[in-house]
Amino acid sequence: MASFSDEGYDCSAYAAYRPSPPKALYDTVLAYHQSPRELCVDLGTGHGAVARALATHFKSVLGVDSSEGMLKEAARAQQWDIRISVFNNEWMYPVECRDFAKWTDLTRLVSVPANDDAPGVSNTPGAIQMRASQTLGSLEILIRTLSMVHEWRKAHPEALSVREGGSGDCVDTLMRDIIEGEEKWRVFVTSGGNWRDIEVGLEMRSILLMARKKQFLSYCEDPHQHYP
Repeated sequence: MASFSDEGYDCSAYAAYRPSPPKALYDTVLAYHQSPRELCVDLGTGHGAVARALATHFKSVLGVDSSEGMLKEAARAQQWDIRISVFNNEWMYPVECRDFAKWTDLTRLVSVPANDDAPGVSNTPGAIQMRASQTLGSLEILIRTLSMVHEWRKAHPEALSVREGGSGDCVDTLMRDIIEGEEKWRVFVTSGGNWRDIEVGLEMRSILLMARKKQFLSYCEDPHQHYP
């Protein structure tokens, strides 16, 4: 995720081609949330898609990101009240972290029981699906925004992409393999069709982890109780 702060990272492409979470995801999170809807913190907000979606449900939304380029993309998408603030002894609920979570030591946050049937643990595959309809051309651009691809290209500057006039990089190889794996796509391309125009359905594997701190629940029961 540190790649997002690199000067050469294409934050605009990330913002344009990254699929947004479905409404069902926000509905599920909001239904789970029990505290007052005052301040919501979006950790690793990126280009601000989640922060914008939650802004209509909370009095204030704070998007936090280490990438200046991503924050600039968020500012382009919507007029934000951008300022530097220091929070001291303020309640912030809920805290939302989308892709940022995979770069976080979650073992310090929660211990996941080995038994999926344990109390409080639900295992519902497919309940909320991250789906999007894209062309293979759009998928290619999306793949190029992945941190691993960005780092690979930094390590192999000699490997120019086909669009850059080279013989191809790791993404070009992947896209060729994808087309070769589908007979109807091979026929389409050999007949003169542009593979970048092929429509595909993209589904991203995802996990929704929701948790409440015990003191938050106590605060809901007694809003006048003070916590340090």
